[in-house]
Amino acid sequence: MAFAKIRPKGGTTNQWNTANTVLGERELGFEYNDQGLGKGPVNLKLGDGATAWNDLPYAINTAAILAELAAIKTDLANILSGQSNVMTNKDVDYTPAIGDISNDEEDTV
Repeated sequence: MAFAKIRPKGGTTNQWNTANTVLGERELGFEYNDQGLGKGPVNLKLGDGATAWNDLPYAINTAAILAELAAIKTDLANILSGQSNVMTNKDVDYTPAIGDISNDEEDTV
């Protein structure tokens, strides 16, 4: 069986932004910080063959993922320590609105 080596394009944030390359359809582009690969978050964009790098959305944005995980960790710590503002069912004042499925009456306007 023959093996193929896949080597996606890669560069620093500044290199990508300056070059503003158009990645081919399904072509991968990895972006890392100026300290170098393996020394911080790495982001990934997937080319569509038409959109320039600066306008292409991230397929994977590790900085955003890490920020979301940190927020979840904080929320969970607050819940476990009893310092959370999470509402329980007894705190909810539920009043059915027009069109609510729990309201058996016919809707009127």
